[in-house]
Amino acid sequence: MVTKDETAVYDPLYVVLQRESKVTVRMRVIIYGLGTDTPSRFALNVLSRARLQDACPALQESYHVLEKETYRDRERRDVGATIQAVGYK
Repeated sequence: MVTKDETAVYDPLYVVLQRESKVTVRMRVIIYGLGTDTPSRFALNVLSRARLQDACPALQESYHVLEKETYRDRERRDVGATIQAVGYK
């Protein structure tokens, strides 16, 4: 559960991440493996919480790559949950 103090810190951060969504997504691709078969949990968490729909193409790419690797069900579910959390339509 998120406390009021945490919300007071995180909410403005997510506003900035949303405003700078192109840079935010690009950094998740370059540094945190978004769009590959190894997207970091940190990247997925940030995208989920900031609800960055700009990340959907890279998230879908990760999902499709992971679909081919049946032993990576957990990672694929995590990416799928992130796609839903960002509100992809």
